[in-house]
Amino acid sequence: MIDDLLEATRAQTGKFVIETQCVSISDAIIDAANTVQGAASAKEITLSFDLTSPVPSAFADPTRLRQILLILLDNAIKFTPYGGAVRVQAQVYEKDPTLVLLQVSDSGCGIRPDMTERIFDRLYQVANPTLAGRRGLGLGLYICKELVTLQGGEIWAHASEGQGSVFSLTLPVFSLDALIGPLLRNKGWLSQEKRQEWSRESRTLIQSCLLPNLDLLLPKLNSGGGEEAFFVVVFADDKGAAVLAERIREQFGQFGTFTRSGLTLSLSYKFLGTTAFDPAASIKDTVGKMGARLAAQLKSEIHTRSIHGE
Repeated sequence: MIDDLLEATRAQTGKFVIETQCVSISDAIIDAANTVQGAASAKEITLSFDLTSPVPSAFADPTRLRQILLILLDNAIKFTPYGGAVRVQAQVYEKDPTLVLLQVSDSGCGIRPDMTERIFDRLYQVANPTLAGRRGLGLGLYICKELVTLQGGEIWAHASEGQGSVFSLTLPVFSLDALIGPLLRNKGWLSQEKRQEWSRESRTLIQSCLLPNLDLLLPKLNSGGGEEAFFVVVFADDKGAAVLAERIREQFGQFGTFTRSGLTLSLSYKFLGTTAFDPAASIKDTVGKMGARLAAQLKSEIHTRSIHGE
């Protein structure tokens, strides 16, 4: 009882210490079951656990996980009559594969459905005259809920009066991907917001290199995988195109955010070639033909990039 009071005080004051790591669910269940086996045997209760299917490791505090299981198992044994049964199960949570689901069920007296939420309240106790000599402080399930919540999980109960109870809880599955992900996002490799910011700054930089009446930065045409592509239409000869390309390259070299990110710049240009001038054609037709050739060139460029995964 003193331990429960201390733990409840820590929960209320936010002083629970949680040290998450890769934890074997199977080992935690076996250890907790062995610990309460004596109490179960004293009441001739069959204590079993189902570990036939592989259970992923959890990202949890091993000490706190053992504490949670011991509280749930102790409650199950307490409220189960002589000759009853208590069972522990673990599996990947069907509703969310990033969570592992643990369940402790018993064949005890059960609780009313309208009490399944209140039993996790601090100091709440289920009235049961048969347990007059074994009443606690009503803190165990409250402590369980706090510990599960602090480790990123949830806990709930299913019960019918007179038909036993099932306590279920979830904990995050240990995943290196989940741990590495925030680091990559902080580096900007996976952050959509950061990519959009770089895209806007890059467009502004390119636009500053162009001549208003001879060059045109086209709207965004693709979002190809790991790259950001920009297309510029320029009315220039080979020398003019080379000067513009070098100007853009120099500007990106002075773009501090870009250089610190570790990204690389690939810059190239192609000519559409000369277009036979038809004196009889209208300006609209001439522009239309040039636009069609440009569209075909852009489509080919985008297709080539997608094939090579650039």
